Amino acid sequence: MPHRKPPNLTLTNWDLGGEPSAWGYLQAGELFTVTEIAPPSQAAQLAHAERPEIARFAVQPGTSLDEYVSSEPVSGIVVVLGGQIVFERYPRMRPGDRHLLMSVTKVFTSAIVGIRERRGMLDLAQPVDTVIGELAGSGWAGVTGHDVTNMASGIDCLEIDSPGAYTDPGHPNYRFEASLGWRPATGEPDTYALVASLPSHRQPGQVYEYTSVNTFVLSWLVERVTGLSFTEVLGREIWSRGAFEAPAQLCTSATGAPASHGGISTTLRDLARFGMLFTPSGSLIADGAVIYDEHLRRIQTAPDTDGAGSPPPSERSA
Repeated sequence: MPHRKPPNLTLTNWDLGGEPSAWGYLQAGELFTVTEIAPPSQAAQLAHAERPEIARFAVQPGTSLDEYVSSEPVSGIVVVLGGQIVFERYPRMRPGDRHLLMSVTKVFTSAIVGIRERRGMLDLAQPVDTVIGELAGSGWAGVTGHDVTNMASGIDCLEIDSPGAYTDPGHPNYRFEASLGWRPATGEPDTYALVASLPSHRQPGQVYEYTSVNTFVLSWLVERVTGLSFTEVLGREIWSRGAFEAPAQLCTSATGAPASHGGISTTLRDLARFGMLFTPSGSLIADGAVIYDEHLRRIQTAPDTDGAGSPPPSERSA
């Protein structure tokens, strides 16, 4: 486990793998501006009931899960079954360390949108520019909340199979991440202004295209309808309700724009608690439902697009 900051770590290579990523994913608070989200006063204790068959599970011919975790560059892993921890290892981090979740963060953002929609505070059938006036007359004009949640906005800020998305300072996605402080500064305006300036490259609602800036717009919608920062909403709607054990961190730009697409850091046990909220075991850590059946049904139903551009399962996840 790397304890010291690698001397070759930069904002250019921190997420490209190897030692820089191994350190950076565990030390996001030293790389970026972050806001802490306090846990409730009482954490839900997760029972341990080690299941040897989980450790022996063959993840590939001749290699068990336990062997894989020990030999490959895995920082840590927690497996929960029936509300109990049945497999837990920390080969390259400590149990109390927070790990940057990268695109798993998007699930938190989606969950908050679902909660606010259920309360009638968000109407995803509306164009986003009717809620966020700054988007009127932009590439986002006429794009509905459903288009954004389905990653079918048609906005020109592609990532997957888009050369230079993480390396070319002129690429829209690079500029987006630079505005958040995740890439070397390129003189971009603040994140909100940059996102509002992005053009469309196709009609919305037609094609699934993995585009992290869509998730940022979802968090902007949440901020606009609540009058609160996304960090505050995350604390109120998720972190204060799930009996989490440790403060979470959310990366933000220097001016407070949230990295709602990839910037949450949590302990692995707290990530397991969040996952439990999507299952019947959620009742063990929360009073009342946090994630509702209707939300589960919708995220498990394919959107009405042709599926082009779907990301591979390994897409920049932690």
